[in-house]
Amino acid sequence: MGFTGFTNEDFDVFLIDGLEARMEALKETVRPKLEELGDYFAPFISSHTDDEMFVHVAKHARRTINPPKDTWFVRKV
Repeated sequence: MGFTGFTNEDFDVFLIDGLEARMEALKETVRPKLEELGDYFAPFISSHTDDEMFVHVAKHARRTINPPKDTWFVRKV
């Protein structure tokens, strides 16, 4: 795909009302970009920290109410 950056529309997902609709939009638009960024940066960070980097993008899997206000990717140990 090639990371093309985030757009205003990407951030508009956080304006969507309702858990299911917001989660679906996050999965379709934001999560793939975060995964791509993580895959790009993980080897670089690993080589500079001597610590293997594993990418984990928040899935909010146990969320049943309250749509997320944000999302993230982190190093998973």
